[in-house]
Amino acid sequence: MNDDVEVVVYTKPDCMQCKSTTRWLDKNNIPYRTEDAGRAVDQLKAQGFSSVPVVMVNKGGDQIKAWSGYRPDQLKSVPPLFKPSDNDAVLTEYYWTGGVPHYRIWKDSQGRVHNSDGAAYQQFL
Repeated sequence: MNDDVEVVVYTKPDCMQCKSTTRWLDKNNIPYRTEDAGRAVDQLKAQGFSSVPVVMVNKGGDQIKAWSGYRPDQLKSVPPLFKPSDNDAVLTEYYWTGGVPHYRIWKDSQGRVHNSDGAAYQQFL
């Protein structure tokens, strides 16, 4: 069974909340794909959504979380879902703040970089 986490963002053109959502995901190095909400309007309405963006988090093919709008509180719950597996090539890095090490960074088997905090990723660019 595939336990990969997938984030899908349904957007529409010129949507500021959509742009804010994808900007947050980009800044925090969370892989996602976008879909045109206009093409999926019936599907989204059937699930009770009436505004964009709609963010769906799937794991192993099952939806584990979904919401609409720019929701930093919900977005912050997504990074912990991206954890290295036994098959991943792990690069563990820490940076120091106030004498305390913080934030693990790793590269998965597809070469995507993940971390527990967007700031940590920026430190190592």
